[in-house]
Amino acid sequence: PTADQVEEVADMMMCVGDQSLADYFMEQAYDCGFVQNGDTLESYIDWEHYARECMYDYTELTYGGDTYLLPNY
Repeated sequence: PTADQVEEVADMMMCVGDQSLADYFMEQAYDCGFVQNGDTLESYIDWEHYARECMYDYTELTYGGDTYLLPNY
């Protein structure tokens, strides 16, 4: 691959860091407004299952103790 291709892929990657995928996707759901504090069904969400479902759209890469997600498109 060329340097430009590597840079393009690197720009698409999202750093999860050392938090769990469930915590990462839960945070994203709140940040995007899919779930709001105080929602009636908020306590019924299985965040582990939600993270597994979200991972159909990403490839997980681990480097240096951190997790990165690369969209599958």
